[in-house]
Amino acid sequence: MVRFALDVGTEKHFGPTRLACPAQSTEAMNQELIASQISIRAVNVAQVSDSDVDNRQKTGYRIAVSSHRSSDHRREINRFGVWDIGRIRSGVHSQEPLLPWPVDEQRELHDAHSQMLRIAPFSMSGPPYESSDCKPFHIFLTRGSDEPYPGRLGNITKEICAGLGGDDCGFENVVYPARSTAWGADAWCKSAGTGAINGQNQMKSYSEKCPDSKLMLLGFSQGAAVAQDMLGGGGGNVFECTQDSNPALDQDIGNKVVAAATFGSVVRNRDTNFTIGDGKPFDGRRARTPEQLSALAKYSDVLLDYCHHGDPICAVGSTPESVEHHLDYFIQHNEEVTKWVVGMAKANQGTTFSAQTNSSTENANTGAAESLTMNGGLAAFWAAIILTLLQ
Repeated sequence: MVRFALDVGTEKHFGPTRLACPAQSTEAMNQELIASQISIRAVNVAQVSDSDVDNRQKTGYRIAVSSHRSSDHRREINRFGVWDIGRIRSGVHSQEPLLPWPVDEQRELHDAHSQMLRIAPFSMSGPPYESSDCKPFHIFLTRGSDEPYPGRLGNITKEICAGLGGDDCGFENVVYPARSTAWGADAWCKSAGTGAINGQNQMKSYSEKCPDSKLMLLGFSQGAAVAQDMLGGGGGNVFECTQDSNPALDQDIGNKVVAAATFGSVVRNRDTNFTIGDGKPFDGRRARTPEQLSALAKYSDVLLDYCHHGDPICAVGSTPESVEHHLDYFIQHNEEVTKWVVGMAKANQGTTFSAQTNSSTENANTGAAESLTMNGGLAAFWAAIILTLLQ
């Protein structure tokens, strides 16, 4: 068994961590990352050799991450959190602190790391869009695997709400674990099943409280599958586990959905009339059952499902596969999706909106606008990587 070293960056400390994983090849390592849905655009995977040990002298190691223009940023690392390259092959973690890492290089790597994660941090200005209050338009977000709330959907949600007039728009996160296979063989299925049920319940509760509000839905990766499960029902075998079944959304609630956009769905069918992108001729990690697809197709007039060719999650078998194709949706399509959602919402506003008297609930998912920035949820993100690579 050959061990490979995986270099990644950590947002919390502006520094890198070198992880080791037994794998037969770099291709096997990449497939493990893909299967676990680790949200990394690019990393440096290299076999550990004796020459590496001699050249680095166990004091500094190289990390390579890619910016969105695909230029490598390489830094010699000798900061805390680095594994002793001489001991990686035996799987022993070195706890010994190493030499300080210059602050300017920490900042440079932090910038590159932010690009690698594809989540551009921003500060919220203007109205607090995250709210459980009744608004003319309300968006439900289902984030991707191991992302902190609201994940990659934060920026596009801000733009959509701004396009709808700010005060007329609110959103809430669907409360669910969003766990990848890194948390266990059945973690993804349990997570997605929980998300589908919780999401439907949240939509029901909001619709009952705010009967005049128009509803929208956004989902990415695992969250894309969850969003579609919320609409058309879900359940079945995927990632070597079985997700519990859930029924389709109640039609009275479904009639209030004016727009739904999903990106890189784990569960999808080829050649549907609501798919956008050159991944259309391919299935996802599993296809929906005929019953599920029929129920989902009822939303085809208000649903766009984006899938790129080469996305190893939503377009299995489209070669060459690359995680990059799974992470580029919000770089390539933010503007067009924003315009489409805003246009659909305005065109279907219909009923005159009347605000209901209610109290806003503040928790991790409603009432805190600051959650649209990168936050402590990254601890879970990196924990997932470690669990995946060391299992």
